[in-house]
Amino acid sequence: MTIRLFHSVVSSPGPVRDPQVVPGRVEDPADAAADHLQALPGAPVPAGFASRDDALAWLDAERPSLVGAAVIAADMNLRPVALNLPIALEGYLSWRRRWDDTISTAIVSLNAARDVGDRLREGI
Repeated sequence: MTIRLFHSVVSSPGPVRDPQVVPGRVEDPADAAADHLQALPGAPVPAGFASRDDALAWLDAERPSLVGAAVIAADMNLRPVALNLPIALEGYLSWRRRWDDTISTAIVSLNAARDVGDRLREGI
């Protein structure tokens, strides 16, 4: 799911029927990009990016939208996105030394984990 599609889903008129179920997952491309960045040479990586450089370029371009999507998801009680997207972004944000984004998304994820009683993810 692209960030634009996520925006169209959450900004459509009327309430989202089930705020926990959003068509597609904004976390999927972020997860795939993170897997490319963390993969060891020769290790299999998910489809979606031709190379580590492509994944990094996508994350660099989409970083403001991804961080914004995590914050908006928290505001809209879309807990799966608020919980998982920051976890997917953590390695990239730390590697790029985006400490302000790392902290703000970590707080989003921590609060979402507390809301659902997920003690394991509170510690991530």
